Amino acid sequence: MKYSNRKGAVVGCHIAGPEVPSLHLSGNQVPPNWCVVRSDVTVAQVEQYLQPWYPEIDFSRQSLDTAQDLWHGTATAQLIRASDGHGGVTQAQAETFLQGWNVSNLAFSANTAEGDFTIFELATSPRFLGRDLTGLTFESRNYIESTGEHEIRLDYGAVFPAQDAQVLAWIEQRAEVRRQNTGRNDIDYCVWRGVPPHDPTPRQALPGDDMFVAIKEDIEEALNEKIATRRWRFLPAAVDQVMAASPDPGFMEVTPAQLLANLEDVTAL
Repeated sequence: MKYSNRKGAVVGCHIAGPEVPSLHLSGNQVPPNWCVVRSDVTVAQVEQYLQPWYPEIDFSRQSLDTAQDLWHGTATAQLIRASDGHGGVTQAQAETFLQGWNVSNLAFSANTAEGDFTIFELATSPRFLGRDLTGLTFESRNYIESTGEHEIRLDYGAVFPAQDAQVLAWIEQRAEVRRQNTGRNDIDYCVWRGVPPHDPTPRQALPGDDMFVAIKEDIEEALNEKIATRRWRFLPAAVDQVMAASPDPGFMEVTPAQLLANLEDVTAL
């Protein structure tokens, strides 16, 4: 997993031997991109300072038109830094991701990404189906407003004309397959809005049984990881001292008290 790394971010800890840094660090772990601060502390004492800070993304929805199963969704971060909004949702972080769910009419403001979607659009999106959909076509076959059930036909003949079994297995991982016509190279599958709840018994539950949950969980999990940042950092002024240290620029030995005194929680700034 990748986190945002800023100056002084605590990115790892190692049990050090008697060698100087050049003998046990890789060629990438040297100045000017890295510095090493050595202290007489245990890994257990340092582990808490390696934890990431998640902004706790929340995705909410509002109904626009149930006859079309049209909805408006909003993504926001719950934990942001008050001084500068660090950790908030931005257009750069969220736009391509939401487009991958076929969310349209996108709008962005401070810590907010929002847009419109239909359940059909979600169920025919690259994020839901987990692949590039170029050349594939989708058709809405039936929609039951009271239950939120959508039956959708996928025509895969232009892309996978001789891969009926592979397409069947692919769709069965995501949604309930109603029928497949290998002569026409199409497959009909069903998804449910999620309100009211759909009971898939006797088969196992699938992501398509609750499209509201599918997009909400993906947004909250994926954007949380995308925006996550290193929580603790070595003070920038202390980093400068380490980088200027002599005779080993980028390496310094300090006492445990000095180490702790120069660490700060970026979420509290």
